[in-house]
Amino acid sequence: MSVNRFCRLRWGIIGAAYLVLVSCVAAPVEETRAFSNAAIAVKSAGDLLFDELSAAERRSYKASYRRNFQKAYVFEVADAPYFATIGELPDVAAFRNALDVIKNYAALLVSLAEGQDVEKTRSQLLAISSNLAAIAKFSQFAPAAAAITSIIDQALKANSIAVARRIVLDGAPAVRDIIALLKDASPSIFKALAGDLLATGAEAKALDAKRVTVATFVMLLDSLASVFDRLVLAFEQPSSPASLASLLEFTANLNADVTAARKAFAEVRQR
Repeated sequence: MSVNRFCRLRWGIIGAAYLVLVSCVAAPVEETRAFSNAAIAVKSAGDLLFDELSAAERRSYKASYRRNFQKAYVFEVADAPYFATIGELPDVAAFRNALDVIKNYAALLVSLAEGQDVEKTRSQLLAISSNLAAIAKFSQFAPAAAAITSIIDQALKANSIAVARRIVLDGAPAVRDIIALLKDASPSIFKALAGDLLATGAEAKALDAKRVTVATFVMLLDSLASVFDRLVLAFEQPSSPASLASLLEFTANLNADVTAARKAFAEVRQR
């Protein structure tokens, strides 16, 4: 992804968060809550996968050191995340922060839709800003972080329903981009997991289990994107009882899928 695209992503996601700043009555509260619940559920499943990824990458990195006699007697600062018992690996941190953007964004929308106080929404926006800055850092898009303060101030000054609706429609592609970026990362995630297994001489069925784990995560991301699309539609058009019921049913199914996925992920980790 280019620097320009990521800059647009940052601007869009921050702007979209203020879609209901001044229009609590018009805001689709139940749809927004459904999206938030979906984001929390998918984040919980993603964290289990990312735990696996982190462990696999550390094992592979350490194994490469053992195979290199010269490296065995050298310490490099850049290697610290792979040997430390604390902290996070750079790519894993980026993945977690990407999901945190969606989760915190959803929580902010709920606060705005429910008409909670401005200070709380500002603090939530700052949390999103932090997540986005972390993604920019690990993706080497740090220059985009400088614009965040002015974007926050501009978003807080939104003063009409028309502005709010424009923001949510303009920001929707940014949310979809984050989900798409996580999906695009799935081949590299599987490669890391598979490489770790091959190094230990694991059986083919263990490799198949990892493939199912990554595939399941991709399907959860697809479902999350679908929930978000329904939320955008609710802002574009007045929500009917039928469409709300459909969204809530879809979200309930997603939560059930996440519960099943978390159980499957846990079983894979124990093998």
